[in-house]
Amino acid sequence: MNLTYFDKVYQQSLSIFHLLFDEKDEMFLASNIYGAQKSRIKLKAKIFDRYLKGKEMRYKVELDTLPIWNEDEPASFYISQFSLKCLKKDLAYHLLIKAACNEDFPLKPRFGKGNRPYYPDVYFINVTRNLIFFIYDDRGCEIFAADLQSLNSLKEEFELKGILQP
Repeated sequence: MNLTYFDKVYQQSLSIFHLLFDEKDEMFLASNIYGAQKSRIKLKAKIFDRYLKGKEMRYKVELDTLPIWNEDEPASFYISQFSLKCLKKDLAYHLLIKAACNEDFPLKPRFGKGNRPYYPDVYFINVTRNLIFFIYDDRGCEIFAADLQSLNSLKEEFELKGILQP
């Protein structure tokens, strides 16, 4: 395993995160967990236990469990959506970002416990700037913004900082 590669992945992901989120930006940490049994996925996601700095924040996590409809078997698959309104300082975001990057590898930190990893979708939502940051694994991320101008200015900023190559 090329640990130098992962160090670069972590560095780039953190650089992007810092450009997208200021200390005072209002944000949400959100996660989607998919499962076949409603009762099993209603448990609180480990993301909100492990990667929050204050234990009191755990009690502010909101949960919605929704069926994903399939014509053959209605309500046989569920999505649990966890969300927490917070600030950047409330999160151990550097560890959370590493866990998202480590999704397909036996590196720590990681989501899940022991040999039973799970792969939730984790979203950093910046309410102040109207954008969403989603790291899907070590290969990359997606940034969603409310308007095209915001994305274009982010692209220019990333190119200036050397995060993206023109």
